[in-house]
Order: sequence, then C-alpha cells, then structure tokens
Amino acid sequence: MSLFRNAALIAASALVLAACQRSETAADAATDAAAQQTVPTAATVATAPAAIAGPHIASVRVGRYIEPKTFQVGGVATKFKQGEKLFAMVQLENIDAPTRVDVALIDSQGGNVAGDSKTIAAKGAHRANFSLAPATTLAAGSYTLEATMEGQAQPESVSIEVR
Repeated sequence: MSLFRNAALIAASALVLAACQRSETAADAATDAAAQQTVPTAATVATAPAAIAGPHIASVRVGRYIEPKTFQVGGVATKFKQGEKLFAMVQLENIDAPTRVDVALIDSQGGNVAGDSKTIAAKGAHRANFSLAPATTLAAGSYTLEATMEGQAQPESVSIEVR
C-alpha cells in the first residue's frame, strides 16, 4: 500500500509541476508581447528629433533656487508653499539668431502675475534661467508657467500649485 501511495504522490507532484510550467509559459508570453509593444522602433526614435529641426523650446523646469555650480534650476517641483521663490529654466535648441524668450506665470483666471524675458544671442543649444518671484506672495491656487519664443506658435507650459 505504501508503494501505491508513493506512486500516487509522485504522479500528483508531476501534474502540479506541469501545470505551473504551463502557466509560467503563458505569463512569460504575455509579458514578452507587452514589452514588444512598449519598445519604440528605430524609425520612431529617428524621426522624433527631425520633427523639430528649427529653433524651439526643448523643455521648461520650475524650481526653488538656482544651483550655484551648475546654474541649473534646483528644487524642481510642481507644488510650492506660499512665500517660496520660483525660478524657471528654459532649454532652447537650434538657436540660429538672437531670440527673445518670455516666461509668464498665469493664474487660474488668465491673469499674468509674474514674468521675465531675455534675448538669447548664443547659437545652438542654450539654457536660460528666469526669476519669477513676484514682489508680493502668491495666493494659494493653481498657476501655469508659460515659456514662449519668437516665431513659436504654441508655448511650452508647466502647471504648478501654490499652497
């Protein structure tokens, strides 16, 4: 009887292992299929930079201070406390002539509450920092930082919140 019991346990174990292997194989196949869908193709990567060949704003960051060594905006965030200073960094690409860049802090009613502008004379890529701290403390609420460049139809923007 113990020989029969051992054979039954071995057979049951073999069935359980076979079932586990099948479900892992199905899960692996599903994972592989999902990974293949999210990986960009070489054509997608190659055509993305070519779509913006002329002068443009590549990115906008908002933070609490300017790094003294790198001159980049530090303390990057989208939520700020009342009374904190706000700084913006605008990354420009493919600049070929002096270009005016404007940044504006717009409140939820569309009013301009702070802003700054600079003319960038450097060619190629350039990073410009802007001070947005208004003379008075910002009221709690939602704001949009808009950065625009001469000749650019659509501004780049970042939504921020002041608490």
